[in-house]
Amino acid sequence: MGAGPPALTLYLSVETTLLFAAAVAVLVCGGVRLLIPVLRRRQILDRPNARSSHTIPTPRGGGIAVMAILLPALAAWMILIGTPLTAALPILGGAFLLAAISWIDDMRGLGPLPRLAAGAVLAPAFILALSIQPMISLVLFALFILWIWFINLFNFMDGIDGITGIETLVCAVGTAVVALYDPRASALFAPAALLAGAALGFLIWNWHPARIFLGDVGSVPLGFL
Repeated sequence: MGAGPPALTLYLSVETTLLFAAAVAVLVCGGVRLLIPVLRRRQILDRPNARSSHTIPTPRGGGIAVMAILLPALAAWMILIGTPLTAALPILGGAFLLAAISWIDDMRGLGPLPRLAAGAVLAPAFILALSIQPMISLVLFALFILWIWFINLFNFMDGIDGITGIETLVCAVGTAVVALYDPRASALFAPAALLAGAALGFLIWNWHPARIFLGDVGSVPLGFL
């Protein structure tokens, strides 16, 4: 047998992590399936527009199931590896707050300013929480602008069948592969694997022809994550 990837100091074994990610995928898939008729009955629908790939009103709000499974799974992973949950508050709390604000937007239409303001507050707070070594102010400013842009990019993509799920899956799998082979990024393997599992579970129902969309409640916090 070969020696395997050089960066297997991943806190949990690769096999255990992948099983954890598979469980997330199954739970998200089941949760989204249960949401579809509920959202349809309540008329929480994504109505087609010029950039849509669907032609009939389609339920939106699948992000409720994605976040309800993914965020506790990330918290459980941190507990399993012995990391204080306080260390997870910037990312888990930020994603939860964005999901809550975005759900209000899905239901009532807050407009772009409150959502932009939420991202503008949370992104720099998380940058600081990462304990990034002092850098040139211009670099930090560029990181801040790119983060806000990425959050809104994910939100913009959601009305097209499969695109947000595929983008999330590609980003997560790519990160997991890098983490597997680069010791400097090994701590990112499990979170990326869980994110990939959540994306896959959602994608089953979002693949063309999409039976549900994330809604802002899912696309905005996913862009943040």
